[in-house]
Amino acid sequence: MTAFSASRFDFIGEAGLGHPVSTLAHSMAWFNGFLYLGTTTPKASSADDRGRILRHHPETGTWEVMFESPVLVTDAAIQARAVARGGAAAQKAPPPTTLARE
Repeated sequence: MTAFSASRFDFIGEAGLGHPVSTLAHSMAWFNGFLYLGTTTPKASSADDRGRILRHHPETGTWEVMFESPVLVTDAAIQARAVARGGAAAQKAPPPTTLARE
């Protein structure tokens, strides 16, 4: 048996953990006896597709939604202000070729 053999893992969720389109896990941490998981969808198409933070209860095997991203209502004026502040430019900037350190 190797350190990463299938027999050493437990299956704790499937199909987006209650939300089938939440298929991306961005972060995971074990804290105070619970497993926390941050999820999103690849392409949000409705308000139900918000990012979520879930908490797994290992004793019961259940998941609980701890946080859901708020729905942001935008209009043309809000989008124009975001672009004017550099929001659109920041999204189009090429990735850095080196990492800066202090």
